[in-house]
Amino acid sequence: MRKSNEVNWPLAWHQDVTLVTKVSSKIPPGFGPVTYKDGLPHVTATAQFLAGMVSARIHLDDTDQDSGALEIIPGSHKNGRIPPRVMEQEIMGKELAYVPAQCGEIHLFRPLLLHRSGKVVGEAMRRVIQLEMTPREALPQPLEWLDAVPLFSQKM
Repeated sequence: MRKSNEVNWPLAWHQDVTLVTKVSSKIPPGFGPVTYKDGLPHVTATAQFLAGMVSARIHLDDTDQDSGALEIIPGSHKNGRIPPRVMEQEIMGKELAYVPAQCGEIHLFRPLLLHRSGKVVGEAMRRVIQLEMTPREALPQPLEWLDAVPLFSQKM
């Protein structure tokens, strides 16, 4: 993901709850529905499945508040899936933390952690690669991982 003053967007509070999978006519209980992002099929996962995952965020640039560093709610991943309609209520009165990073740092977090990022200000740039990881065999049948995924959907 690349943010600069040419390619710039804020990302509201959210949890990372979808997985890139092959299209399947049968979805296990608690998973679904199938949606498409950048032309790739995604399925929403259960809170139990997501709790066993780890996200790795690899920083290709120094990142601070002016370059769209993550802002998180520490410990929020312990609360399971939070419906988007109540997410703003969920953060009321909670401790917020910015997570700056230096180029080359890798931050690990749980996909259910509530997080957001702001727009880039001025000439700053923020490039990150984010990988969500879990054991291959953890995905319930009949779902299958989509192995042929383009590494980048936009220019770095």
